[in-house]
Amino acid sequence: MKILRRILLALLAVIVILIAVAYLLPSKVCIERKATIKAPRELVYFHVNYLKSWEKWSHWHKMDTTMKITYSPLTLGKGAFYAWESKNEQLGTGKYIITEAAMYDSICNDMYFMNSPKPTKGGFRFKEIPEGTEIVWWMQSDLGYNPFMRWMGLFFDKMVGKDFEKGLSNLKTLCEGIPPVKVEAVSIPKTIFISIRDTSSMATIGSKMGQIYGELMVFLTKSGAKEIAPPFTIYHSCTATSFDMECGIPVDKVVKPEGRIQNGEMKATNAVVADYYGPYDGTDIGQMAVMRWIKANNKKNTGICWESYITDPMAEKNPDKILTKVYMPIE
Repeated sequence: MKILRRILLALLAVIVILIAVAYLLPSKVCIERKATIKAPRELVYFHVNYLKSWEKWSHWHKMDTTMKITYSPLTLGKGAFYAWESKNEQLGTGKYIITEAAMYDSICNDMYFMNSPKPTKGGFRFKEIPEGTEIVWWMQSDLGYNPFMRWMGLFFDKMVGKDFEKGLSNLKTLCEGIPPVKVEAVSIPKTIFISIRDTSSMATIGSKMGQIYGELMVFLTKSGAKEIAPPFTIYHSCTATSFDMECGIPVDKVVKPEGRIQNGEMKATNAVVADYYGPYDGTDIGQMAVMRWIKANNKKNTGICWESYITDPMAEKNPDKILTKVYMPIE
């Protein structure tokens, strides 16, 4: 009995020492990994900011390709989130929310693991460098006063850091494998069109545009005019949360306006056009390619940009094959 008592006292002493030492360990753990990607910053930023792209590069998504993912109506930018459910014990259940998104500069997020009520903070930083883009992926975990978690914190960097490294490697492969956006100068002839001008938020722009084009097509059928070119959208102004846009369809003749449907005319002009292939949420990649071309060729922008939708999304189900032409008028 004395031996057993001594063993128990020794174990108790070890436990007390481990608990005491635990409170000397850091209460917060910061994990950070960096990569250089030979691709434009806006492209790298998009594939992190657009949550559906995570399925292409995130190591966690590749650990279980059958896990259930539920997306919010908004799939990029501040407020966008997805929730996951996996039979893989390492993944379990959780939620990822974008809390801040400074365009092309940084993204902050909250991650809830295993239905924890307290989020783990994290995010990304993007920097344009001569080689392309430098991206930093970071995560900070508050371990609180739980002594076990503080001891586990000693291993977090090694465990989670490897996942970060694999994810960044996949992101590098993805972005460097995407061909550069084709950009060229063109002459645009005078074009007459019918259009509807409206405003929209980031979350509702897709449904709003669908509604507008539906109205225009019904009117087009009644008017007797013919569509002579793909539909387009002119962006009169944009902010981080809203769009002032004009959706139109080029037609062969002037027709009588009806309700909010108006006639319009685009004067003949010189322009720069970028061929952007990918989800509509990423058309700013085409816009940035145009702006880079204008700067590199010492040209002057003389107006606002517009997009022309070449591919029918109802016929082409692969978003990576959808072509949108992004135009910017120049002198």
